[in-house]
Amino acid sequence: MGKTRKKPKRRTKRRQTPQKKQSKSSSSSLKWISIFSAIAVVCILSIWGAKSLFRRFQSSQQAKPSASPARPVEDSAVPSKLTAERETTVLKKAETELIEAVMKDFPNNESALKLIGDFHSRHGRRTEAVKFWQQCLDINPRRTDVYGNLGDAAMDKGEFELAIEQLSKAIEIDPKAHGIRDKKGQALVELGRYDEAIKELEEARLVSPKSTMAHFLLGQAYLKQKQYEKARDYYLTALEIDPEYENAYYGLTRVYAALKQQAKAKEYLQKFRKLENIMTKKDRARSTGASLYTRDFASLRNAVAQTHLDAEQLYLAKRNIGKAEELLKKAIELDPKNTTCYERLGALYNMTNRLDEAIRQFQRISEIEPSNIYPYLNIGRISIMLKKYDAAEAAYGKVITVAPQQAVGYRELSRLHLISNRRLIEARKLAEKALNLEPSAESFFLLAWAYDLNGDRNRALKAIQEAIKLDPNNSKYKQIYERIKSAK
Repeated sequence: MGKTRKKPKRRTKRRQTPQKKQSKSSSSSLKWISIFSAIAVVCILSIWGAKSLFRRFQSSQQAKPSASPARPVEDSAVPSKLTAERETTVLKKAETELIEAVMKDFPNNESALKLIGDFHSRHGRRTEAVKFWQQCLDINPRRTDVYGNLGDAAMDKGEFELAIEQLSKAIEIDPKAHGIRDKKGQALVELGRYDEAIKELEEARLVSPKSTMAHFLLGQAYLKQKQYEKARDYYLTALEIDPEYENAYYGLTRVYAALKQQAKAKEYLQKFRKLENIMTKKDRARSTGASLYTRDFASLRNAVAQTHLDAEQLYLAKRNIGKAEELLKKAIELDPKNTTCYERLGALYNMTNRLDEAIRQFQRISEIEPSNIYPYLNIGRISIMLKKYDAAEAAYGKVITVAPQQAVGYRELSRLHLISNRRLIEARKLAEKALNLEPSAESFFLLAWAYDLNGDRNRALKAIQEAIKLDPNNSKYKQIYERIKSAK
């Protein structure tokens, strides 16, 4: 896992000589902005917390097909116009050299050992992978992710009891670890321990309510127990989450056949076959345990890009900014549709105060994933740091367009107007909209600010009181409450 990056400190500018007379609204706004800055509201969203809403469960752990980048990145990891055989050789050599460098630069480093294990695993060398993962656990026996990997390795070999043992250790360390209970449930289904599987998979649903795999496996377990109605419901839920999850169509075919509903069974069988036929050879290869070196070039390039991403985390933690940047650029060259590359490069530029470059990286993400709100939020917040308020307004407008039922877009646009001390009536309306969608302490805080700058101190006082009720340990809210109260 990547370490949380430190937010860059805002550069302060020498204060301009004030006008002789300042409006009450402007004066109040400056006080609010001072408080606002103190609690670091104007900041970049954590890149590592951002998850794409539309990545499929299965593809989230796999590399995606490559395409030509919109803006070529210099210093290519692979020379252009190579023969297929030569390109494969160059890619394998570049990745191997990187792994050797990591081993040299990070001896006995637990994260490096995991990275090397992951490298071997991606290329089908499970025995080597397990060796490095075990070395990682010798250093830190509380690595949930490593136990998860060992569980996967055991599953691939059909050693389901061993898989359950490893996955249980992961759950003991972190009961809410994403995807771990799903895998344990799958191992239990494979062993025919259906009651245990159902119990584990119900827990998995609590951890990850949108897990396609958990719902599908519950369907499988109930099907084996001949509880057809329950199996049907879980298969249908899996398809609500992912309408292209072909295995759920096949499960429904079996369910309806058992229920003697032949027309329904035929309908879902046809849907299953249609999806099966349109699956590309690339997707089929990706779903097997075959070595990536035997697959198509796109999968190989993506695997090498992932190795660069993993190595970048190590060098960044060591504060080797130049090497981290170099690795990210090479990862982009190899896998230009992988938004994680741009997220990390944007965060790196932000951390090193190259804010215009950071914005460009988030813009690239928005071109690849136009329905993802997080790049727009980051563009807005960096634009505010640059005093580019019109650009920030456009970015937050995109958030509202993409996600009109989420409060964050209205809240951030309201905050922008308040920071810039313009359109204060619109700022109040936006804050009210955000509060209606999400009655959080932050929403009440923002509304109090908007009421105060619009001269409505009574309603501002009530709003900040509600914020304190929801977050009673927030000392800044209490300071704001006292300030508004004394100003009445």
